[in-house]
Amino acid sequence: MAGPIQIGCLNSAPHDDNITDHVLHFFGCLEFSDRASFFESIKSEEERETVKRDCEQRLRHVHFLRFQLTQDPDSEHLVNNIRQSSYVWRNSDDYQSNINKVREWRLKEGKRSAPEPDIDFNFDDGRYERYNVRKDVSVQILQFKGGIPRDLPDPRVVGHFPNQTTTIERLLPGDESQDPDSGLLLKDPDLETIKYFHIPSNNMEWAQDAIARYFGESLPGNPRTQQGADSATAHILRESHWRSRFDEEDLKPTSRFMRPFCDSVSTSSAWESVPKNVVLFMPYLHWETSRQLGHFARKIDDMASSQREHIYEQESNERKQRIQARESLTRRRRRWSFDFSRYRPPMGNPKRILTMHGLLEELGMRFENPYGLEIDDNGRVKIRNPLGQYLIDAARLFEGMVNYRDKKLLESSLFTDAPLHPRRTLDQGYYNTLSSARGKGRSQVVYRATTPDPLSYHRYNSRLREWENHENIIPELGSCRQCLDNIRKVSRVVMVDQLWMWILDEKVVITCFPDRYGKTGHDPSGVSESVRTRLNQGHTVGTVFEIALAILNETTEAIFDRTKNSAGQPKVLDAFSNAIMKVRQKQTIDFERLWHWINIARRINRRQAAPDLPNWDLRAEGEIEIEIQDIVEELEIILSIYKSQLEVITRFVRQVSEILEPDKISRTHKKLAQADIFKSGGANLLLKVNERIDYLEKLLRSALDAASTVKDLSQLRQQQDSIIQAWQSVRLSSEAIDQSKTIMVFTIVTIIFAPLSFMSSIFGMNAAEFADNQITLRQQFTYIFPVSLAVFLVALVATSSRARAVILLPWRWVMSFYRFRYRYRF
Repeated sequence: MAGPIQIGCLNSAPHDDNITDHVLHFFGCLEFSDRASFFESIKSEEERETVKRDCEQRLRHVHFLRFQLTQDPDSEHLVNNIRQSSYVWRNSDDYQSNINKVREWRLKEGKRSAPEPDIDFNFDDGRYERYNVRKDVSVQILQFKGGIPRDLPDPRVVGHFPNQTTTIERLLPGDESQDPDSGLLLKDPDLETIKYFHIPSNNMEWAQDAIARYFGESLPGNPRTQQGADSATAHILRESHWRSRFDEEDLKPTSRFMRPFCDSVSTSSAWESVPKNVVLFMPYLHWETSRQLGHFARKIDDMASSQREHIYEQESNERKQRIQARESLTRRRRRWSFDFSRYRPPMGNPKRILTMHGLLEELGMRFENPYGLEIDDNGRVKIRNPLGQYLIDAARLFEGMVNYRDKKLLESSLFTDAPLHPRRTLDQGYYNTLSSARGKGRSQVVYRATTPDPLSYHRYNSRLREWENHENIIPELGSCRQCLDNIRKVSRVVMVDQLWMWILDEKVVITCFPDRYGKTGHDPSGVSESVRTRLNQGHTVGTVFEIALAILNETTEAIFDRTKNSAGQPKVLDAFSNAIMKVRQKQTIDFERLWHWINIARRINRRQAAPDLPNWDLRAEGEIEIEIQDIVEELEIILSIYKSQLEVITRFVRQVSEILEPDKISRTHKKLAQADIFKSGGANLLLKVNERIDYLEKLLRSALDAASTVKDLSQLRQQQDSIIQAWQSVRLSSEAIDQSKTIMVFTIVTIIFAPLSFMSSIFGMNAAEFADNQITLRQQFTYIFPVSLAVFLVALVATSSRARAVILLPWRWVMSFYRFRYRYRF
């Protein structure tokens, strides 16, 4: 039974008492006329100023991104389209004839008249500089002093704990002329201060640059030769702890990942019994909407294809240069030579065709939209209604703006020496040899659970002017519950992300893991926000290892935390449980159908009557088998990821315990307390992971039992089919026996009368021996037998491939001999 409807932001119903994100509420829920009074409704002056500053900053950022889209050749059409559709809508007959009625209705309802929005699309007045993705990526910063949260007092940092942020450009400035001793990451001499920096991207270049700036050093010229450099950065980023953990298939960005790993590492060549630094790489599960995944998967595939073309072009040019250089060499003449050039593969563009649309483009054919919609070259759907076109263009512009940062990040960092690792789907996280970034997202259990069934939508009957089956109306919303649930469903998929974490000198934690695509603000389901919420619960944080435990806790339960459902996070465990339950229900129905027909066949067999064969559709069994196999496969992948997490966390807890308890002599009361707190937190974390593994194994056993039942159903169906086929064979064989007896009678009659017919035909011919005729019997046989033989041979060649092969064999031998002589000229 469906629970109560939770009314929140982006809902037309009143929800002033349930505002989770003030910026989202300001831009997405309020009318223009109510925006000014919204700030007055906030009682706390500090909160009011914070919300006002955030809204103004978001508005400036919107204008900035809109300007950048106009300067981008690949995205300027989004702004041009919204400008055009806005003009068409405001000058349409519907708008001109009804705008006054809307204003009168607002006055009647007591609502203030909203002024005409001043939308200016031509604001290229030099206010904005060229887009730099490093200035648009925010880095989260947390600082604790003596275990108490403290703000980091620096003009390069904005906000207050736990929401202090800076940018990549300020954290890792590209200007080498800046003072290296004034960096935000530079080691703090205060022993009571611990910090946490989170970079929201698996960008290897940013990660190694951050570590180098912490130690106040510069990276060696070639990162692959760092093992010989005697610096703290080189020791942390040594080959065994950095580059050798990196795995990638040939030009497949989605195959990139750091193999699970955890180890303590020293920052000097001197021997240390217990190094104070920890390096950790661990996969974890998160989620993404199917539309966003498809958008960035196409972008990654296009970039990979362009990179392959670029590499192939370089190799082709180098090959041509080598060929030209060899032409000047003297060659020894041979009596005859074989020309290999005709078998050389043609030089061309190695473009991979990944979709049917790409195949049609390669063949020069036009893509016919199956829904009859007109779509331009930029993917814009064209419709006749001006308001509908305006809304579609507004949605496309919004999508282009929120994805602009991640799009530019891919363009700048996807193919570098220290590349960016894009997010991967569940199957890409396990099968890293997949050639496309699209993966099998739409076959996931979570995708099927979060995607509404098209048949469940209520249809509007234009003849009766009413909605069909529109019965379950919610009084407070005035809407149908089923329609409301279908509209709210957003197709989502499970992703495999990576956690990179460095703990340096027991003072700083640096992490790299991605946010969801297009998410730059408030995201309750995000791991980074969950970590900040956990660390802002009022308790003291004595060591950086407690921060690390909080991070590991949130990453291990990121996809399974039921309290984050309001943020759109899918209920993964419920989706798998419901999927297994539906498979079992389908099996029960199929078993009932099978046994019902078996009983009918048994009664028919007793009467020895001819049964009507059942109309069995094997697609149902095939769909059940595919569905249960997908469930089993995904559960095995998730289980393997959690087992990797268990290995990494177990090693992490053991190594940190050694750091906090190096020996009995140096242990103080404070050290013992910190070690006990960490051991308790580590034990709880390991217990949670083991419980999650046990639950997943239980689900897997249930799915395997369902799969075994599906196989039993298939075997029973095959056995029943075999019985039916055997019964049909017996019936057909009896009919064949009857027919053979009839043919035998005709054969006997033919044997008796065939010689008589032959003799009567001979004596009935008008030959000279039997009548007055000039043609003799010998002459007639001369014509009859050759003509009959010729007709027989023609029929034999026409109907027998073996006869044709035997006849044409000498001709093929002759032709192959002359072709060989012509080719080698001897």
